Amino acid sequence: MNPAKPNEIVEVEVLPKSLINAEIESPLYMDALKFEISSKENLDITEMVRNFFNAQSPWFLALMINTIAKNKLEKSLRENDFSQGSKVGHWTVSNSNKTEIIFRESLGFIEHRLSFCKVDNNSNTFRTMSSVKTHNKLGSFYFFFVKRVHMKLVKFAIRNMLRE
Repeated sequence: MNPAKPNEIVEVEVLPKSLINAEIESPLYMDALKFEISSKENLDITEMVRNFFNAQSPWFLALMINTIAKNKLEKSLRENDFSQGSKVGHWTVSNSNKTEIIFRESLGFIEHRLSFCKVDNNSNTFRTMSSVKTHNKLGSFYFFFVKRVHMKLVKFAIRNMLRE
């Protein structure tokens, strides 16, 4: 039996009609990745987001959402409706609709938005999109380093989910 080919994760443009475009005025940086989940079920955006966070290892959860308590995360995700103001770790839902959920994080010197978007309701095609703005020299210095690993970390997180 031949092993299944890994799902492709492709760098793409941010969707022009995405909610993320209205999140940060004049962002310094934006990116997007497109991927498809192999499943017989037609997943909605909330199922995809739950799968994304649940699939991460404890060390990555500590880095990504500032928690390592997998059982607390699973409970939080199960009970979460992903409406504006709800939380996953230190991420807060900034905006959401039936096809997109945007998480925000503000550290004072930098703002980050992470969007999960279902691209096509008839398939399991999704995008993650990021938007970043720095507010001062500390933010610029911090992002100088983070920018170099950001896409690799997001791809790593998506691959973790696709393996589950």
